[in-house]
Amino acid sequence: MATFNSMSYAAIVKLLNSSGLVAGSLYYATDTQQLFLACTNSDAGVGIAQVGLIMTGGIQLGFSGNAATIDSVPVSGTPNVGDVLQFNGTAWVPAPAPSSGNVVVNVSGAYTTEATDDILFVNLSVPAEITLTTDGIVSGKVYRVTVFTTSAEVLVVAEGGAPIQGQTDQVQLLAGDSVDFGWDGEGFVIQ
Repeated sequence: MATFNSMSYAAIVKLLNSSGLVAGSLYYATDTQQLFLACTNSDAGVGIAQVGLIMTGGIQLGFSGNAATIDSVPVSGTPNVGDVLQFNGTAWVPAPAPSSGNVVVNVSGAYTTEATDDILFVNLSVPAEITLTTDGIVSGKVYRVTVFTTSAEVLVVAEGGAPIQGQTDQVQLLAGDSVDFGWDGEGFVIQ
């Protein structure tokens, strides 16, 4: 029977190493404040994964984003920690992000949007400029810019000096800002 267990992270690891975890049970590490779900892997062992992940296929215990193989099957490329992997018939590859109909772009430096971009997640270590393209977009196009950075400002400018809010061609965004820039055919309107 699945249960909820609350103990130190070290105690959870000790249970893991001694094969004492119960598949389906939750384990809360009181010192690190992490929640783990015990689950079976492909060799019938029991491993742990942070809750919120959906897993299929084999699980390699301790995978940190830099494993070369999972269950003797190669991992293609170098996935990032937190990437979801899927088996393509010959190798494990990073799975595409769930389709919401929006194209999401992770921005870590100066960037010019493409007409196909929808959502920009901005995480900078130094100030940078994001240019909203006007070429090839139709009236009603919206770019959402969300800033996660805590140490650098983001300057959003409109391509070709197109106006933003009818007055300026640039807007400064700071950490935590999330702004929708809608194209009206002549300039961008903040929504």
